Amino acid sequence: MNASWQGRGPCYSSRHYNNVPTCRSPIDECGSIQVAAPRMAFMVVGMPRGFLSEGGYKLFAERVVRSFAAHTASRVFLHLKMGAEKAQWDALANATSELLHPATVSTPREESSGQEVYRDVHRRAARGEPLSTSTPLHPECFWRDEAPHYPLSQARVWWSTMNDGWQVVVEYEIKASVRFDAVVFTRPDLFWEANMGPWCAYDLGTMAAEWSGQWYTPAGSLTPDMFWVLPRRTAAAVLSTWVEIIVPCRPGQPCCNFTFAQPPHARVPYSIWLREYWHRVGGFTLNQTLPGFGRVGANPKKAHRNCTMHLGCMPRGETRGTHGRGSRPSGTLREPSRATDGLWSDWRGRF
Repeated sequence: MNASWQGRGPCYSSRHYNNVPTCRSPIDECGSIQVAAPRMAFMVVGMPRGFLSEGGYKLFAERVVRSFAAHTASRVFLHLKMGAEKAQWDALANATSELLHPATVSTPREESSGQEVYRDVHRRAARGEPLSTSTPLHPECFWRDEAPHYPLSQARVWWSTMNDGWQVVVEYEIKASVRFDAVVFTRPDLFWEANMGPWCAYDLGTMAAEWSGQWYTPAGSLTPDMFWVLPRRTAAAVLSTWVEIIVPCRPGQPCCNFTFAQPPHARVPYSIWLREYWHRVGGFTLNQTLPGFGRVGANPKKAHRNCTMHLGCMPRGETRGTHGRGSRPSGTLREPSRATDGLWSDWRGRF
C-alpha cells in the first residue's frame, strides 16, 4: 500500500507515472464490431467523499458509464456509506435523479474504521463474548492486526463492504430476471480525466466460455483495488472474498499465510492481496492497460490531506517519473466529440 496513504512517507503526485503504461489511441465507438454490447453492472462502493460533495458523479456518469456505451439493460449501483449530514443526502438525491437515474441505491450506515473494528473484536474476546460471523476463524492466517494500521480490520471493513455491494447486484438480477455480462467496480473518490470506455476496449470474454475474459486493474501497487473491469464470474469471486475465502480460511489452505511466489516469499500485503490471490490461485488473467485515466481524490482524514494519486494509463506526451507534488485540479465536464454524439444521445437520461 502507498506509504502516504497510510499517513506516513512521501506524498505521491497525481502525475506520478512510474510503471504505468502509455495510453493507447482512443476508440470512439464499437459500432463496427458485430457483437452485442454487454450488459454491465456499474458499481460505486464506499465512502461517498468527493463523489457527492465535489460532483464526482458527473465525471463518473460521462467518462465511465456513458463512455462504455454498454447494453441498455445495464445499471448503476451506488452502495455508499452515508453519514447524517443533510447536504450529503441532498447531493445523493441530485445524483440519482439528474444523472444516474434509474440507479439502484443502497445506503448502509457509515461504518467504523479499521481501528475501531479491531478494538471491538478484542473487547468481545476479552469478555468471552461470541465474535461476529464476519470474523475470520483463523486470524493467524493473515496479517497481525496491530497499530497503527490494523490491516486485518481494514480488510474486514473494505472487503465486507465489497461483498455487501455485490449482493445488491445479485438481488437486482434475481428480481429483474437479468444476468449481467461484466462489472465495473470503482471507489467513489475518483475524478476521471479521460474516458474509460467504450466496452470494446476490453476483452471481457462475454461471448466465449464462462471463465474467459480478463480482469482489468490499475498498474502498480498504489491504486490496486480502486477501479476494476471484470467478467461477471470473476467479479462474483473477487467481490465475495471476505465471506467466501477469508472468514472460513484454515491452515493448510492457499489463503492461509499466502506469500509471494518469488523469494524471499514474504507474506502478500493487504493492499494487493485480492489481485495476487485470484491471479495465482483463481487463475484469472490480469490486464493492467486501462484505456483512460483519472486521479484519486484527497482524503481529509489522512495525514497528507491534499495528497492525490494518478490512476490508469499515462497521458500521451507526458514523461515517466514524478512531476511535482500534491493535487491536480478536478477534471471538468466537456461535451462529447462528434464521434460520440450518437452514443451520448442514446445514453442521456438512462443513468
